[in-house]
Amino acid sequence: MTMTIQVDNSKPTQQSWRLTDLARSELLKLATNPLCLGGIALMVILPIAVAAGSVGADTLGLWHQGMSRGALLGQLGAVVFASAVFGQEFEGARLRTSCLAVPRRSLVLTVELALTGLIVAGLCVASGLALVLARLILAPGVMTGAELRSTGIWIAQFSLTWILMAGVSFGISLILGSSVATIAILVPMMLALSQVIYILTDLARFLPDLAGYRLINDEAFPALLPAPLGAAVQAVWAVTLLAFGWWRTRRRDVR
Repeated sequence: MTMTIQVDNSKPTQQSWRLTDLARSELLKLATNPLCLGGIALMVILPIAVAAGSVGADTLGLWHQGMSRGALLGQLGAVVFASAVFGQEFEGARLRTSCLAVPRRSLVLTVELALTGLIVAGLCVASGLALVLARLILAPGVMTGAELRSTGIWIAQFSLTWILMAGVSFGISLILGSSVATIAILVPMMLALSQVIYILTDLARFLPDLAGYRLINDEAFPALLPAPLGAAVQAVWAVTLLAFGWWRTRRRDVR
């Protein structure tokens, strides 16, 4: 007698279910972490609040100046958020719990890094589009097709620098094992320290926050790195820190 075993290929594999469950659990952790929620709030509120005054500006230059100031401050939210995504694992022996649930640390890191990039990019684009919509409603007829194209390119540029700075923050949090220490380094640097160092030496142009400055505001400081080179420098910072942090985390003792 011959037995025939039918396999239902429509059902997801165990591995795909594990990835889905892992992504869902990581989202739940992010949604209950105060630092993550604070970073998200900063990414949404600061760009809109700061740029709101220039929504009805008559010229493209004034409009972009307002949005640039908002994007620069909103970038702080991306740094705070990214520092807490994996940084929370080092609080209260959570990393041990995560490793018991998912022994492959690389898998957890990959999912959390992917979620960080997607959330930061989504909020960045959403903030930019909200401002564009407000300008179209409050100042009808002012925004031409050329201005729309220019603003779209600019939103893509500041989305890129937000994602890269989030990668820098994520990498530092992996290396230091602390979201608070990461914030203590990056936030003062972005607010004032980098500018002070730049007064002392031109090499400060290669710091991660100043390197990408002209991606957000291309006209304010022409002496800084041009946008393409600045993006490349930021990418090198992000990749280097993430690679070292990845190696460090995979070999860190779990307590």
